[in-house]
Amino acid sequence: MDATLLQVEERDRVEMVLKYIEDGDLRRWSLPDIRAFNIGLSEWRSKLNCFTKPYMYEQLLEISATDVIAKEKSYISAHQKAANKLLDKALKIRLGRGFYGECLGVRADGNSELSVEIGKQLSVKSAAAGLRPIGAVIYMQRKNLKMCLRSIDIATDTSEVAKAYGGGGTPSCSSFIIRMDEYNQWVSGNSR
Repeated sequence: MDATLLQVEERDRVEMVLKYIEDGDLRRWSLPDIRAFNIGLSEWRSKLNCFTKPYMYEQLLEISATDVIAKEKSYISAHQKAANKLLDKALKIRLGRGFYGECLGVRADGNSELSVEIGKQLSVKSAAAGLRPIGAVIYMQRKNLKMCLRSIDIATDTSEVAKAYGGGGTPSCSSFIIRMDEYNQWVSGNSR
């Protein structure tokens, strides 16, 4: 008879959690809903530290892959609904007063946490509308107007615009602070 530390149902649950952790850590992304699990696991990561928390084993027993995935899917769904409301308000942005072309953008004041999802979706919509494949998400940040540019097109470099306005980032994701009067010139006369 095999000695075991866990009951069968606990063992199956813990094995599933470990498979999901391994799949995400090794960047395989092969298990169903692995991205939702990986995002949901982020709140557990600080708790799962064998040096600062000697009872990590008991903490691991508390995690259920299905619960983490369900919670994150609910969170993602709520974020997507909020993002969709903002996406309906997209307008044409003349980047650098048109020097860098035009793309679709949206004001997302109070919703900066949605900038990643919105920017990516705007990038797709912008390309489909015959504009540059860039999504611009603009929101107030500490009394400043911040513009985040995103693109899912690997041939498009958003950082060229950001650098011209004192910002920075990577080709697919960049940001900068823009003066309100400058922003108004980028959107004046443009509506979708």
